Amino acid sequence: MGRTLYLGEHRGMKVTRDGPSLWIRIPGQAGHRVPVRLIERVVIVGRVEIDSSVLTLFAKHDIPVFLFNNRGEEMAVAVSLEHKRPKYFHRQRIFLASGENKERYMNLLRSWRRRLQLYVIKRISKKRLVERFAVQGLKEHEYKGLVNSVARRYGNRFNCVHRVVKGLFKEMVISRIQKAGLDPDLGVLYKGRRFGLVLDLCYVLEPEQDLQTFMMMKSIYLNRFVNHQGVTSEGMRDIVLRFENRLAFSTIITDRIIRNIIEAMYELETEGCITIIERKLL
Repeated sequence: MGRTLYLGEHRGMKVTRDGPSLWIRIPGQAGHRVPVRLIERVVIVGRVEIDSSVLTLFAKHDIPVFLFNNRGEEMAVAVSLEHKRPKYFHRQRIFLASGENKERYMNLLRSWRRRLQLYVIKRISKKRLVERFAVQGLKEHEYKGLVNSVARRYGNRFNCVHRVVKGLFKEMVISRIQKAGLDPDLGVLYKGRRFGLVLDLCYVLEPEQDLQTFMMMKSIYLNRFVNHQGVTSEGMRDIVLRFENRLAFSTIITDRIIRNIIEAMYELETEGCITIIERKLL
């Protein structure tokens, strides 16, 4: 599993290509060589001088690039333009073939989302509350109410950090979907949207995004990390570090959800074939 390359604005910094590696130069410091094989995603914040050959190198290795402005707002995402369709491109459409198939897909998403919501509640709430939800079940509006009650304490700072965390997750999900051979645009919950499947999975993973934002809010350096203008460069580095520290967990969960989606595709295909055979026999 590769790492996230974080490139923040720095006066005089320049990123060029050196064969299969990046060469990062900062005035007054020794240059840094970073092999592209070690990189899985790239985060660029602010104005960074990058040679176009570097972007070509990222595209060649299917490395998505996310661009944020200095306030931590997501501005753009750059991904490779594949000429061949993903492995499961046609099979994914089975979820849109009928209302029953769509509902099966949505139940899968909701099941994973609730599991992650309960996990987050265990981390941020009292034991008594966790036990009540485990017995009575957890409703969506109850979870949202808990998140909003925490978010209100921090005002816009919570939203600023959450936007950055959400962007990092989107990039991670894109890379995992590409590796699995799924079409990142073919979603169900976000049908017809660019990166529809990515948004579907980010919806499921939103509780983990909430948790990482909560962890940031508890930092004793919060005032240095987030100000009235948004997330500072120091804050961006801290968010990326926290994201990296939990990346193994996030990746495992994402891969399991993707595997369940692929399994559901095959199951629906099998059930459809059996139904056709039964009709012919009758």
